[in-house]
Amino acid sequence: MSSQSKTNLSKTPPLKNLLLKTSVSCEIVNIKGLHARAAARIVTTANQFDSIVTVSHKENIAPANSLIKLLTLNAPKGSVLVFDSEGDDCIQASEALKFLVTSGFDE
Repeated sequence: MSSQSKTNLSKTPPLKNLLLKTSVSCEIVNIKGLHARAAARIVTTANQFDSIVTVSHKENIAPANSLIKLLTLNAPKGSVLVFDSEGDDCIQASEALKFLVTSGFDE
């Protein structure tokens, strides 16, 4: 292999520097919708992961680690939440949040 080929290969970024992204949607099944206690559960769950997670409902978007902003989503029972996650553990974060919502926030 020539020295020029070695140089070109060394400029290839390592795979671990690539940022992973995922998006999952789920329907709120609990009677009270996304209320304060349920939003607090989302914050607690999201904070267990290193990934950055946002939650959207219709045209509104909130960071998953902000209780107040989650409450502004105004998402009643039957609403669809979309969790967009970005980071090394984004798949685990999204799945944990989806499970939390679809299980009715354990209420």
